Amino acid sequence: MATLLVRAYAYLAGADAPPFVPDESVAYQDEAAVADWARASVNQVLGGGIMELGGDGLFQPRTAATRVEAVEAILKLLGMMREP
Repeated sequence: MATLLVRAYAYLAGADAPPFVPDESVAYQDEAAVADWARASVNQVLGGGIMELGGDGLFQPRTAATRVEAVEAILKLLGMMREP
């Protein structure tokens, strides 16, 4: 879902739009479970506050997002895009 959100942002904001947060490492306990191709997107959505870690400090990349989690992430992304 993280990669989908980053790609949706790039599509809606334009291909030359900068990433909404720098591609920097965000600490989470199950980082090794995140695929290499998805790690930058996960860092962006976590660093930008679009998605959050669970209370246990895990991202849980292999667990399906609930509808509520998906809607929250999409609304946060859209809200961020409206800000000047």
